[in-house]
Amino acid sequence: MARARHIHVMLSEVNIISAAMKRVHRWNQQEDRNQLLEKILTLKQILSTADDLDQIDAKTFLLPFLDIIRAEETSAVITKLALATIDKVISLKMLETRTKEEIAAAVDIISDAVTHTRFVGSDPASDEGVLMSIIHILKDLLVSTPGNLLTNESVCEIAGSLFRMCLEPRLSELLRKICDTFLVEVIQHIFTRLPEFTESQRDIKRTVKKLHRLIKRKAPRPPSPTLIAPETLDAPPVAESAEPAPESLSPANAGATEMTSPDGACLSKADDESPVDLTKPIIGLTDGGSAAFVGPSLETPPAVPVWSPAEAMTASDLETSEDEEETPEVVAEKENADKVTAERREFINDKGVKFRAAIPKNDENGAYIPYGLPALQEVLRFMTTLIHPYDKNPENNLNLGLQLLGTVMETAARALPKYATLMSLIENDLCRNLIFLLQNERLSIFTLALQLAFYVFEAMRGHLKLQLEMFLTTLMNVVSSEAPKVTLEHKEAALDMVLRFWRLPDFVSELYLNYDCDMYCSNLFEDLTKLLSKNAFPVNGLNTVHLYALDCLLTAIDSIEKNCQKLAQGAEPYRKEDIFSRAEYQQIRLRKRHWTIGTEQFNIKPAKGLEYLQKNLLLKDPLEITEVVTFLRENHRLDKAMIADLLGNRKNTQILIGYVKSFKFSGKRIDEALREYLEAFRLPGESPLVAHFMEHFASNWHVSNKTPFRHQDCAFTLAYAILMLNTDLHTKKGGKLHKQMTIDEFKKMVKGINYDKAVTYGPEVSLDLDPQFLETLYEAISKEEIIMPAEHIGLVKEMYDWKVLLRRSLNQRYDFGKPGILDADIFAQLWGPTVAALSYAFDKTVDDYVIRKSIIGFKKCAVIAASSRVMSSEVFDNIIITLCKFSTLQNSYESSSTVAVIFGQNMKAQLATKTVFSLAHRHGDILREGWKNIVECIVQLFRARLLPEDFTQGEDFVKGLVPLLYDEPAPLRQESGLFSALVSYITSDSGSKSSTTLHEENEYRKMARACVDECEIIDLVKDSKFLQIQSLKEFLGALMSSNRSSNQRQPDGGGGLTLFAEEQSATICLELLVRVLIENRDRLGEQGMKFWPVVHEYLYTILLQEGKNELPFRIERAVVGLLRLAVRFLRRHDTEVQQDIMRSLRLLLGLRSQFFFRLARQIAFALYQLFQANASSSIKSREDWKLLFTLLECSGAGIRLPAAVAKDLPRSESQPIGVNHPDVDPDRGYTSDGEIPEGQAVSPAGSGTWLMVGKEGEVVETAGNNGDAYALSFAYEFYHHDMDAFFSAIDSLHFLIRETGQITPENIPSMVHCLCVFAEASMNGSNGVIQRVQAAALKRSDGKAAQQRLLERKVPHQKTNSTPSSPSEEENQQQLMNAKYQQRSNQILDLMLILHGRTLSLCRGTKFEATLWSDVWCHLLRGIARICCDNRKGVRMDGLNYLHRALLIEDLKTLSPSEWEDCLHKVLFPLLSSLRQSVPAPDRAAMEETRVRVSSLLCKVFLQHLTPLLSLNTFGNTWMTVLDHLEQYLKLDTKSDLLREAVLESIKNMLLVMSTAGVFQDYQGSLWEKTRAKMDSFVPGLTQQLIEASQAPRVERPVQPIRPASPPEINATPSPISFDVLQAASAVSQNSPGLPLLLDPGILQGFQMPTLSSPVATRREITAPEVLPTDPSPSVQS
Repeated sequence: MARARHIHVMLSEVNIISAAMKRVHRWNQQEDRNQLLEKILTLKQILSTADDLDQIDAKTFLLPFLDIIRAEETSAVITKLALATIDKVISLKMLETRTKEEIAAAVDIISDAVTHTRFVGSDPASDEGVLMSIIHILKDLLVSTPGNLLTNESVCEIAGSLFRMCLEPRLSELLRKICDTFLVEVIQHIFTRLPEFTESQRDIKRTVKKLHRLIKRKAPRPPSPTLIAPETLDAPPVAESAEPAPESLSPANAGATEMTSPDGACLSKADDESPVDLTKPIIGLTDGGSAAFVGPSLETPPAVPVWSPAEAMTASDLETSEDEEETPEVVAEKENADKVTAERREFINDKGVKFRAAIPKNDENGAYIPYGLPALQEVLRFMTTLIHPYDKNPENNLNLGLQLLGTVMETAARALPKYATLMSLIENDLCRNLIFLLQNERLSIFTLALQLAFYVFEAMRGHLKLQLEMFLTTLMNVVSSEAPKVTLEHKEAALDMVLRFWRLPDFVSELYLNYDCDMYCSNLFEDLTKLLSKNAFPVNGLNTVHLYALDCLLTAIDSIEKNCQKLAQGAEPYRKEDIFSRAEYQQIRLRKRHWTIGTEQFNIKPAKGLEYLQKNLLLKDPLEITEVVTFLRENHRLDKAMIADLLGNRKNTQILIGYVKSFKFSGKRIDEALREYLEAFRLPGESPLVAHFMEHFASNWHVSNKTPFRHQDCAFTLAYAILMLNTDLHTKKGGKLHKQMTIDEFKKMVKGINYDKAVTYGPEVSLDLDPQFLETLYEAISKEEIIMPAEHIGLVKEMYDWKVLLRRSLNQRYDFGKPGILDADIFAQLWGPTVAALSYAFDKTVDDYVIRKSIIGFKKCAVIAASSRVMSSEVFDNIIITLCKFSTLQNSYESSSTVAVIFGQNMKAQLATKTVFSLAHRHGDILREGWKNIVECIVQLFRARLLPEDFTQGEDFVKGLVPLLYDEPAPLRQESGLFSALVSYITSDSGSKSSTTLHEENEYRKMARACVDECEIIDLVKDSKFLQIQSLKEFLGALMSSNRSSNQRQPDGGGGLTLFAEEQSATICLELLVRVLIENRDRLGEQGMKFWPVVHEYLYTILLQEGKNELPFRIERAVVGLLRLAVRFLRRHDTEVQQDIMRSLRLLLGLRSQFFFRLARQIAFALYQLFQANASSSIKSREDWKLLFTLLECSGAGIRLPAAVAKDLPRSESQPIGVNHPDVDPDRGYTSDGEIPEGQAVSPAGSGTWLMVGKEGEVVETAGNNGDAYALSFAYEFYHHDMDAFFSAIDSLHFLIRETGQITPENIPSMVHCLCVFAEASMNGSNGVIQRVQAAALKRSDGKAAQQRLLERKVPHQKTNSTPSSPSEEENQQQLMNAKYQQRSNQILDLMLILHGRTLSLCRGTKFEATLWSDVWCHLLRGIARICCDNRKGVRMDGLNYLHRALLIEDLKTLSPSEWEDCLHKVLFPLLSSLRQSVPAPDRAAMEETRVRVSSLLCKVFLQHLTPLLSLNTFGNTWMTVLDHLEQYLKLDTKSDLLREAVLESIKNMLLVMSTAGVFQDYQGSLWEKTRAKMDSFVPGLTQQLIEASQAPRVERPVQPIRPASPPEINATPSPISFDVLQAASAVSQNSPGLPLLLDPGILQGFQMPTLSSPVATRREITAPEVLPTDPSPSVQS
């Protein structure tokens, strides 16, 4: 159906055009028009007889319309109708159903006819309508499916026609714009088909050559224009002359050349009497290589100079040059073409119409050749010539060329590198023109050139390495230029283009890899980074240039960050070969650095440069000729003059020879070789040096070419003559008076030089050179000067540099590398400028977008720095430090009240703070120095009360949690009065702030708190256990170094922190330090975690150095922190850690006394927790136990601190630090640590020893003065102890001894000593505490006035929650306190007895078993005995009971006689002495009972252990001491005789037992005499009774147990031992609890007769009588 409809369409078109032609025919009868009409009518008849258009040949129904289009005198209306018909044929696809050959022929004749349209113009509107139809048909034809069969020539003609119309200035703007659009579509279409074409070098060469010849032949010279008036239209046409074609014109003249028809006839134009002739545009190469256009023109513009690129021919020129050897096929083709030239040029039909003969477009087989690479190459070449900057192309040409080339690159940029013929144009002409266009001042041209360059280098940078380098270098010059012609818009466009390049994936890495890591390329990436960094810092505010520069830097950062994220997400890490590649690149960078330095030194002095390269192993030593030659030839940065200086030295002749041989002169004419040779260095001006260089050149050229010279001297002479000719022809000296050398003079100068001196020539042999050869040389030199580039600037220098670039590019390879390998090296150069630029932008801008972009940039830089590929703590710290500065939290001079408001107002500060803590959370492992800044921010937030509640409270051993932040106390007012009050009101903030202001400040504080909450600062502490060791150490170091008083304290009202602010800052740092250490308690002993010595020194500074100042709260928190650490760290079974902690705990003993006793409760409570957590399971050392119990004694019992510790405590493991010794203030009530004379012993640490701490922290045992060894009271100086601390300390002892039984041989001595100290401290309850404090104060005071003040001073009592309101309440509280003390005293007794009973079992088999008495039992018994001296009756009686039980335990049987003697001297005798002291009257009766029991106990112990005591040589002295003490008791003034009777009975029993045991040796010897003398002195007659009783008759019987007998008779003399009397005496006691006061009947059970050492002594054994329970009065039978 469609085909049937086509025939009707054609009939309609025939009818329309025939009607129009008939109408015109009536008014204008012309033969040719009749012929056109007849053809149309004939076509109508043919169409009427056909059923389908396919039945008719395409030429049959196309030619009538095409003839009308070609007709010269056809009106615009008729021509337009014919064109419309052709357009319908194309648009309705009437040709697509035909054969390929028919379609090819049809589109060819359509193309030829439409591009050669002729018509008679009427008015501009109608004429442009015809032109519109023409360009529409050409476009449709080319982009249609049949258009693919167009030939190369047809495509060139169509493109040329469209180019002509686009560049025709006389056409309307609308028409030219439409033509531009159609031309873009045409170019886009033909280059879209580029991948379909194949490349064959031979076919392309032949096609291009043939195309060039055909184009030249189809370009006849235009005839003289002939104006045809309307009234003379019937006149015959003027015949055209057949002259050869004129020279082609350049693109600069496109649109301004003369239009001619192929047959030579000029068509008239009715309106302006000028011909309108649209000839076929011809695209081709002229002989000079420039583009040629022959097209319509109504006027001839003035001639403009045409630039012909003679210096740098394109690759296509090189391939198609006339010098190239032609193949036989091409030669035959050229000959055939010459023969038919006249026949094919034109012909005249039988009606007189002239036509050009069609050029055959088929191959040897007759098949049509569709267009391909030749057509695309010609179109691309022509568009490239349109943008040549030095061809004086008008702006329209440049715009059009850039737009069309941009279309080409958008369409086929990826396919172009596959075709060498096209790439040759791009590598040379296109890139050169683009780079030169960057110097154009017109912004539109500059922008289009940048756009085109981006397309070119983005797709083809792998083939354009050096071109890309030159392009980016030119862009850098534009950006850094200060010339007036370079506007801000130029710089913006250039930076925007750099930004687009940097956004290409891995482009930054490619730059660094291909240029910075290339020996012979510039450091392009480094230079670009410096340029961007410089432009990122504005001088007068931010503008788009600075933002573009910042975006470029951030783009590079973003590229690296993406690679790091891929690696973090599990992408393949470095392979082994990748690591080696990176190392190789780094080595190349190092070599390049040396290479550059060596080049710079070479340009100053060649020998020095070579020596430097040898020193750095870039050149061998000694030098090798090949290496030096390569260095001179390849290094384009060398100074040409310095090269000549090196080569001109006669010492370097071998180098010159090798240098000359490196040139390839074979096949080159001598002038061409000389050009290449002289471009490589700067020829010196001295004649000998010139001759030296030319001699070696001539020799090498002659060896390479031989002909036409007979000897190398001829070549030398000719080369020298060429230099002279070049100088003469191109010198500018002398001006017009200078006469240039002619060709004849040149021939004369070189006449007769072609000979060899060693050969004799006959007269027939010519010694002259070929004249034609000399003429060629002369012409070449006259047209083109032999230049030395170093002596020229401008275009000549630029063209030479480009030529060098092309030569270097032959051996260059662009490496796309492996993404991410060099990220660390790139980032090392990039991060500094980027962070600086981000900081400046963040600080100066108020734009939210820029602020957010800056923060994102900071984060990405931090992520890269923390990545495994970079791991740069320096970068990360720098970022953190920078952001902390923007947080405004490091300004220590702001008051804490204003910090929150300022912080809440500043959104930048909040954003920076969030970023800081976010980075610290995510990448804390890499953080080092930045921790200090973070800690400073935390401290400032703490002072501003913005931290969460967890940070504002600290753990406490007494209260649980205590606030760390408190208000500064108000200063004392020093002046008063109305005026001062007025000034205070005026200067106060509250008086000046309105309610609105206060409301705003509160809102700002809320915003600040919300920001701090988002920071999650508390997680820094919790997550610190996951930090790497080095980062954790830095964190701890930052906490310990922050806000040191020596650096930041405010001096005399100056800047810095006040004392109060300093204490607050130090407090929060200390608290954070403790928390972090606790979080990392399990890592303390790990490898690399030995940071406790630093913590120890920090604590030393606070406790012993800063402790001199009035900073009690800081010291309290330091002490609490140390104890918290000890509680947790001592759980570890790491000996080294324990030693470190214990060494630090010794610092507590160095505190000032007032600080220590204020903290006694904290220390005591902490020690209780420490014992609960660790006890004997962790603490193994005896010295450590001594330290802990010493602390327990000082804090709980209130004894004076060991003063020497302050002097001898180590500051660190190897550095002991002393303290000053201020003078003693007698009125202050205490003695400071430094006031003890040097070398004095100080600390009670065990039985009879002091705790001395050496320089290295060790405990040194020294003989201490423990007072009188026979006195029960301790010689320690007691202060008032805290009751809660006292009770907590006793609980600690109770926990160790009774609850867990953690008693070990290592801690028993210290534990015993501690119990004794607490026993002493508990003496007499609360009243005893007051008495001891007053006594200690009196002892330290001098003078009666001081004594009076101390006596009047009230000892502070334990603080209570409420103040007594009445005396009765105070009395109740006192009673309650006394009850508590009494309970604790009994608890101490119980603990002593338990420890006394367990000691032997624990120490049996150990080295401590031998010293149990001296280390343990003796002190325990003395302690119990001391409690027996208490003025409280209940405590005293309980003490006696416990003492009795302790002395009679089985374990004491292991004591030696000397130890039992020691027990008497150190326990019982001192007890008797202590109880002899006077007591108040109300307590005398109770004390008398105590004395009775003690004297009885002495007798019992003495008699029970009489046997071992008798073995001692000192028994007599001991016996005398017993009698002395009993004598003293008898002499006491008592109200009753109970004590006297009890003592007398005890003496009688002892005498009787001793006598029975034979101690007195039948009452003879010195002991008896002493005893008798002693007894007679205070109890006369008692010894006599004992003698008389012993002389009574006795019945000899075996020794047996004594049984009770009948009651003896009462005699005047008392019985030796009367148990009934003793028992009767016991009834006198006032229901006192415990054991009986006197000896019971079983006291002698198990007693054996001692073996006397005297030979006269009678050996006897006595046994205690067996007393029956029913016998009320047992006695002892003698």
